[in-house]
Amino acid sequence: MKYVLLVSAMVLHLATHATATTLSGGFFSGTGAESRASSNYAVTDTLGQFVVDESSSTSFRVEHGFWHSDIHIASIAELKQTPNNNQVVAYAKIVSAGNDDLLKEFYLQEQDRTNGIRVNVGNNTSIHVSAGDMVDVSGVIKGTAIARYIDYPVVTVRFPQVAQLGAFFMSNRWLGGNGTDVLVSGGAGAPNTSLLVQTSGRVTYVDTATPQKFFYIDDGSGLSDGSTLDGEPVMGLRVTITSLATGNAITPPFVGQYVTVTGICIPQSVTGRILAQVRPRNQDDIRVIEE
Repeated sequence: MKYVLLVSAMVLHLATHATATTLSGGFFSGTGAESRASSNYAVTDTLGQFVVDESSSTSFRVEHGFWHSDIHIASIAELKQTPNNNQVVAYAKIVSAGNDDLLKEFYLQEQDRTNGIRVNVGNNTSIHVSAGDMVDVSGVIKGTAIARYIDYPVVTVRFPQVAQLGAFFMSNRWLGGNGTDVLVSGGAGAPNTSLLVQTSGRVTYVDTATPQKFFYIDDGSGLSDGSTLDGEPVMGLRVTITSLATGNAITPPFVGQYVTVTGICIPQSVTGRILAQVRPRNQDDIRVIEE
Protein backbone atom coordinates (compact mmCIF):
# COMPACT_ATOMS: atom_id res chain seq x y z
CA MET A 1 0.00 0.00 0.00
CA LYS A 2 1.46 3.29 -1.03
CA TYR A 3 1.43 6.32 1.18
CA VAL A 4 2.21 9.81 -0.03
CA LEU A 5 2.91 12.71 2.27
CA LEU A 6 1.86 15.88 0.50
CA VAL A 7 3.67 18.93 1.74
CA SER A 8 4.10 21.66 -0.84
CA ALA A 9 1.32 20.61 -3.23
CA MET A 10 -1.32 19.92 -0.62
CA VAL A 11 -1.60 21.13 2.95
CA LEU A 12 -4.23 19.50 5.12
CA HIS A 13 -5.45 21.81 7.82
CA LEU A 14 -6.27 21.00 11.37
CA ALA A 15 -9.98 20.60 11.90
CA THR A 16 -10.64 24.20 12.93
CA HIS A 17 -7.54 26.15 11.95
CA ALA A 18 -6.94 28.45 9.06
CA THR A 19 -3.18 27.94 9.19
CA ALA A 20 -1.03 24.83 9.25
CA THR A 21 2.64 24.08 9.84
CA THR A 22 4.30 22.49 6.83
CA LEU A 23 7.00 19.82 6.87
CA SER A 24 10.52 20.03 5.53
CA GLY A 25 11.16 18.45 2.15
CA GLY A 26 8.79 17.70 -0.69
CA PHE A 27 7.14 14.34 -1.43
CA PHE A 28 7.84 11.24 0.60
CA SER A 29 6.55 7.75 -0.03
CA GLY A 30 6.96 4.21 1.18
CA THR A 31 5.06 0.96 1.63
CA GLY A 32 3.88 -0.71 4.81
CA ALA A 33 6.46 -0.98 7.57
CA GLU A 34 9.15 0.41 5.27
CA SER A 35 7.55 3.82 5.36
CA ARG A 36 7.73 3.98 9.12
CA ALA A 37 11.38 3.02 9.27
CA SER A 38 12.41 4.88 6.13
CA SER A 39 15.21 7.41 6.29
CA ASN A 40 14.14 8.88 2.96
CA TYR A 41 12.11 11.65 4.49
CA ALA A 42 12.77 14.48 6.92
CA VAL A 43 10.17 15.72 9.38
CA THR A 44 10.43 18.81 11.50
CA ASP A 45 7.51 19.50 13.85
CA THR A 46 4.66 17.77 12.10
CA LEU A 47 1.76 18.46 14.39
CA GLY A 48 -1.38 18.77 12.33
CA GLN A 49 0.01 17.19 9.17
CA PHE A 50 -1.16 13.85 7.86
CA VAL A 51 -0.07 10.84 5.87
CA VAL A 52 -2.73 10.05 3.27
CA ASP A 53 -3.51 6.56 2.04
CA GLU A 54 -4.16 7.12 -1.68
CA SER A 55 -6.32 4.03 -2.11
CA SER A 56 -8.78 4.70 0.71
CA SER A 57 -8.17 8.36 1.63
CA THR A 58 -7.59 7.29 5.22
CA SER A 59 -5.53 9.83 7.18
CA PHE A 60 -2.81 8.95 9.63
CA ARG A 61 -1.26 11.53 11.92
CA VAL A 62 2.49 12.11 11.80
CA GLU A 63 4.16 12.86 15.12
CA HIS A 64 7.83 13.59 15.74
CA GLY A 65 9.03 11.90 12.57
CA PHE A 66 7.03 8.67 12.92
CA TRP A 67 3.86 7.57 11.18
CA HIS A 68 1.46 6.74 13.99
CA SER A 69 -1.30 4.90 12.15
CA ASP A 70 -1.43 2.45 15.06
CA ILE A 71 -1.33 4.84 18.04
CA HIS A 72 -4.55 6.34 19.38
CA ILE A 73 -4.51 9.93 20.66
CA ALA A 74 -7.10 10.26 23.41
CA SER A 75 -9.81 12.89 23.19
CA ILE A 76 -10.75 15.03 26.18
CA ALA A 77 -14.01 13.07 26.42
CA GLU A 78 -11.98 9.88 26.81
CA LEU A 79 -9.68 11.48 29.39
CA LYS A 80 -12.73 12.38 31.45
CA GLN A 81 -13.68 8.70 31.59
CA THR A 82 -10.34 7.83 33.23
CA PRO A 83 -10.64 7.05 36.97
CA ASN A 84 -9.28 9.66 39.36
CA ASN A 85 -5.56 9.76 40.22
CA ASN A 86 -4.46 8.17 36.94
CA GLN A 87 -1.93 9.73 34.60
CA VAL A 88 -3.39 11.22 31.39
CA VAL A 89 -2.05 13.09 28.36
CA ALA A 90 -4.02 15.74 26.48
CA TYR A 91 -2.24 16.05 23.17
CA ALA A 92 -2.60 18.87 20.62
CA LYS A 93 -5.36 20.75 22.46
CA ILE A 94 -6.17 24.45 22.20
CA VAL A 95 -6.06 26.78 25.20
CA SER A 96 -9.44 28.52 25.51
CA ALA A 97 -8.55 30.50 28.64
CA GLY A 98 -4.95 31.00 29.75
CA ASN A 99 -3.40 31.45 33.15
CA ASP A 100 -2.50 34.98 32.08
CA ASP A 101 -6.24 35.67 32.53
CA LEU A 102 -7.25 33.17 35.22
CA LEU A 103 -5.62 32.58 38.58
CA LYS A 104 -3.51 29.40 38.80
CA GLU A 105 -5.43 27.51 36.13
CA PHE A 106 -6.33 27.39 32.46
CA TYR A 107 -8.76 25.58 30.17
CA LEU A 108 -8.24 23.31 27.17
CA GLN A 109 -10.58 22.45 24.31
CA GLU A 110 -10.60 20.09 21.40
CA GLN A 111 -9.80 21.68 18.05
CA ASP A 112 -13.40 20.98 16.96
CA ARG A 113 -14.77 22.45 20.23
CA THR A 114 -16.53 19.23 21.24
CA ASN A 115 -15.15 19.09 24.78
CA GLY A 116 -13.06 20.99 27.29
CA ILE A 117 -11.29 20.51 30.59
CA ARG A 118 -9.70 22.62 33.33
CA VAL A 119 -6.00 22.38 34.15
CA ASN A 120 -4.94 23.25 37.69
CA VAL A 121 -1.58 25.05 37.62
CA GLY A 122 -1.41 25.67 41.35
CA ASN A 123 1.80 27.36 42.46
CA ASN A 124 3.81 26.26 39.42
CA THR A 125 5.10 29.63 38.18
CA SER A 126 6.93 28.10 35.21
CA ILE A 127 3.71 27.48 33.25
CA HIS A 128 2.56 30.34 31.04
CA VAL A 129 -0.12 29.76 28.41
CA SER A 130 -2.54 32.07 26.62
CA ALA A 131 -5.80 31.58 24.75
CA GLY A 132 -5.02 30.29 21.27
CA ASP A 133 -1.90 28.30 22.18
CA MET A 134 -1.74 24.66 21.05
CA VAL A 135 -0.33 22.56 23.87
CA ASP A 136 0.38 19.08 25.17
CA VAL A 137 -0.55 18.57 28.83
CA SER A 138 0.25 15.53 30.94
CA GLY A 139 -0.87 15.18 34.52
CA VAL A 140 -3.19 13.43 36.95
CA ILE A 141 -6.94 13.34 36.30
CA LYS A 142 -9.17 14.34 39.23
CA GLY A 143 -12.57 15.80 40.05
CA THR A 144 -16.23 14.86 39.85
CA ALA A 145 -18.18 13.59 36.86
CA ILE A 146 -19.22 17.09 35.86
CA ALA A 147 -16.03 18.92 36.86
CA ARG A 148 -13.02 16.85 35.84
CA TYR A 149 -9.61 18.54 35.81
CA ILE A 150 -5.94 17.78 35.27
CA ASP A 151 -3.67 18.28 38.28
CA TYR A 152 0.16 18.44 38.55
CA PRO A 153 0.45 19.36 34.87
CA VAL A 154 3.51 19.24 32.66
CA VAL A 155 2.87 21.59 29.74
CA THR A 156 4.55 21.82 26.34
CA VAL A 157 3.51 24.67 24.05
CA ARG A 158 3.55 23.27 20.52
CA PHE A 159 2.47 26.41 18.70
CA PRO A 160 1.79 29.78 20.33
CA GLN A 161 -1.33 31.58 19.15
CA VAL A 162 -2.19 29.03 16.47
CA ALA A 163 -5.92 29.83 16.58
CA GLN A 164 -8.43 31.69 18.69
CA LEU A 165 -11.41 29.44 19.32
CA GLY A 166 -14.85 30.78 18.59
CA ALA A 167 -17.37 30.61 21.42
CA PHE A 168 -20.60 28.64 21.11
CA PHE A 169 -23.54 31.03 21.44
CA MET A 170 -26.47 29.64 23.39
CA SER A 171 -29.36 30.77 25.54
CA ASN A 172 -29.07 30.98 29.32
CA ARG A 173 -31.28 27.88 29.52
CA TRP A 174 -28.88 25.60 27.60
CA LEU A 175 -25.73 26.47 29.50
CA GLY A 176 -24.36 23.48 31.38
CA GLY A 177 -26.49 20.84 29.69
CA ASN A 178 -27.00 17.35 31.04
CA GLY A 179 -25.58 17.03 34.55
CA THR A 180 -26.40 20.54 35.72
CA ASP A 181 -29.63 21.58 37.37
CA VAL A 182 -31.14 23.84 34.73
CA LEU A 183 -34.75 24.57 35.75
CA VAL A 184 -35.29 20.90 36.64
CA SER A 185 -33.05 18.36 38.32
CA GLY A 186 -30.56 16.82 35.91
CA GLY A 187 -30.55 19.54 33.26
CA ALA A 188 -30.89 18.90 29.55
CA GLY A 189 -28.98 19.12 26.30
CA ALA A 190 -25.38 18.40 25.39
CA PRO A 191 -22.95 18.90 28.30
CA ASN A 192 -20.93 22.06 27.74
CA THR A 193 -19.18 22.75 31.03
CA SER A 194 -15.51 23.74 30.57
CA LEU A 195 -16.26 24.96 27.02
CA LEU A 196 -15.88 28.52 25.77
CA VAL A 197 -19.43 29.83 25.40
CA GLN A 198 -21.27 33.06 24.75
CA THR A 199 -24.68 34.19 25.94
CA SER A 200 -26.57 37.44 26.41
CA GLY A 201 -29.25 39.13 28.47
CA ARG A 202 -30.28 42.11 30.54
CA VAL A 203 -28.34 42.69 33.74
CA THR A 204 -30.71 41.98 36.64
CA TYR A 205 -28.31 42.24 39.59
CA VAL A 206 -24.74 43.35 40.31
CA ASP A 207 -22.85 42.31 43.43
CA THR A 208 -22.49 45.18 45.90
CA ALA A 209 -19.53 43.75 47.81
CA THR A 210 -15.95 44.99 47.50
CA PRO A 211 -14.47 43.58 45.37
CA GLN A 212 -17.47 42.67 43.23
CA LYS A 213 -17.64 38.93 42.54
CA PHE A 214 -20.59 38.35 40.21
CA PHE A 215 -23.62 39.70 38.38
CA TYR A 216 -26.74 38.19 36.84
CA ILE A 217 -28.16 38.39 33.31
CA ASP A 218 -31.55 37.24 32.05
CA ASP A 219 -32.42 36.53 28.40
CA GLY A 220 -36.02 35.66 29.16
CA SER A 221 -35.36 31.97 29.88
CA GLY A 222 -36.73 32.40 33.38
CA LEU A 223 -33.73 30.90 35.16
CA SER A 224 -33.46 31.23 38.93
CA ASP A 225 -30.89 29.63 41.19
CA GLY A 226 -32.97 30.42 44.28
CA SER A 227 -30.72 33.25 45.44
CA THR A 228 -32.28 36.11 47.36
CA LEU A 229 -30.15 39.25 47.24
CA ASP A 230 -31.01 42.55 48.88
CA GLY A 231 -34.22 40.93 50.04
CA GLU A 232 -35.45 40.05 46.56
CA PRO A 233 -35.23 36.81 44.51
CA VAL A 234 -32.84 37.19 41.58
CA MET A 235 -33.71 36.01 38.09
CA GLY A 236 -31.14 34.98 35.51
CA LEU A 237 -27.75 33.39 34.99
CA ARG A 238 -24.85 34.12 37.32
CA VAL A 239 -21.68 35.52 35.74
CA THR A 240 -18.64 35.00 37.98
CA ILE A 241 -15.79 37.55 37.82
CA THR A 242 -13.44 36.23 40.52
CA SER A 243 -10.20 34.20 40.59
CA LEU A 244 -8.50 36.29 37.91
CA ALA A 245 -4.76 36.41 37.33
CA THR A 246 -2.76 39.10 39.10
CA GLY A 247 -3.21 42.39 37.28
CA ASN A 248 -6.37 41.24 35.51
CA ALA A 249 -9.65 42.78 36.67
CA ILE A 250 -13.23 42.87 35.40
CA THR A 251 -15.66 45.71 36.09
CA PRO A 252 -19.27 44.51 35.86
CA PRO A 253 -21.91 46.31 33.79
CA PHE A 254 -24.83 48.20 35.33
CA VAL A 255 -28.27 46.86 36.16
CA GLY A 256 -30.57 47.32 33.19
CA GLN A 257 -27.86 47.14 30.53
CA TYR A 258 -28.05 44.47 27.83
CA VAL A 259 -24.79 42.61 27.43
CA THR A 260 -23.14 39.76 25.58
CA VAL A 261 -20.87 37.66 27.79
CA THR A 262 -18.16 35.30 26.57
CA GLY A 263 -16.42 32.94 28.96
CA ILE A 264 -15.93 29.43 30.26
CA CYS A 265 -19.08 27.58 31.29
CA ILE A 266 -18.46 26.29 34.81
CA PRO A 267 -20.55 24.27 37.27
CA GLN A 268 -21.03 25.84 40.66
CA SER A 269 -22.94 24.86 43.78
CA VAL A 270 -25.53 27.56 44.52
CA THR A 271 -28.21 27.15 47.20
CA GLY A 272 -27.50 23.42 47.27
CA ARG A 273 -27.90 22.92 43.52
CA ILE A 274 -25.27 22.36 40.81
CA LEU A 275 -25.86 25.13 38.30
CA ALA A 276 -24.08 26.45 35.24
CA GLN A 277 -22.39 29.82 35.37
CA VAL A 278 -20.24 31.77 32.93
CA ARG A 279 -16.74 32.87 33.84
CA PRO A 280 -15.38 35.69 31.63
CA ARG A 281 -11.63 35.74 31.04
CA ASN A 282 -11.12 39.50 30.88
CA GLN A 283 -12.94 42.79 30.38
CA ASP A 284 -13.21 42.30 26.61
CA ASP A 285 -15.43 39.26 27.23
CA ILE A 286 -18.24 41.57 28.40
CA ARG A 287 -19.80 43.71 25.68
CA VAL A 288 -22.62 46.16 26.31
CA ILE A 289 -25.07 45.88 23.40
CA GLU A 290 -27.68 48.36 24.59
CA GLU A 291 -27.66 51.10 27.17
